[in-house]
Amino acid sequence: MADEPEKVNVDEFLSMHESFLNTSWQYFDSQQMLCANLALFGNSNSWYECTFFYFVNNANIMPPSLYGCLQGFIDTFKFDQKYINGLMDLANMVATQEGLLYQIFIPKNKVDQYAYLSYVGTAPWNKLINASYFDTTKNRHVAMSPILEQYCNDPLSIPEIDRIQARILLSQDLLLNPKSGIKVYRYTTLDEKTDEMYQSKLKNILNEMVTQWLDNHKIRTQLAQHAIIRSMPLGQFLKDFKPKA
Repeated sequence: MADEPEKVNVDEFLSMHESFLNTSWQYFDSQQMLCANLALFGNSNSWYECTFFYFVNNANIMPPSLYGCLQGFIDTFKFDQKYINGLMDLANMVATQEGLLYQIFIPKNKVDQYAYLSYVGTAPWNKLINASYFDTTKNRHVAMSPILEQYCNDPLSIPEIDRIQARILLSQDLLLNPKSGIKVYRYTTLDEKTDEMYQSKLKNILNEMVTQWLDNHKIRTQLAQHAIIRSMPLGQFLKDFKPKA
């Protein structure tokens, strides 16, 4: 992915791509930004932008191909192709009749580094809400947290509140980092028993995949088994032990 955000913050990222403000922001929306509403019923005047509409109607806009994602994962790390069908079966096991609904909590001391107010299509919100945090040179707010406080405590003071969205930078040191402090919760009608069965089967498949991978690359030692399979996150292991071409 071009210009992949690693440890750059959102202000730096926006400044780097300022020339795209009025032309190609949808590219960043799908490739490097996570679209989010500030509230469950946010953008309710536009059903195609409202989180709750997609949830109750089991709808998505251009959802990614799960099979394609798994195929890329299998090919990149040279796992056995046989695992794709098993993982696809697991996905079908937890399929429900509502759309995906996630609530994302970002630590207050990090939200301004990785999220910003936006229009539909990811262009930064350039209408004044809080003068203390609006940069007239950049024509956008450079801090989001004060406006979130205002959104919660005095929503009627925010003009066009039902049009505002947010974008979260897919940075490796925040959203893709399990130690960042970010919390993501999914709301679903999936029953607890099925979820437990899913988690158990997924763990078994992943352990089998890693065990076979270790055998194939002749690095399966007692230490590796203990450190990797039982303790180390799979993603960290794959990052540290990439197979030879």
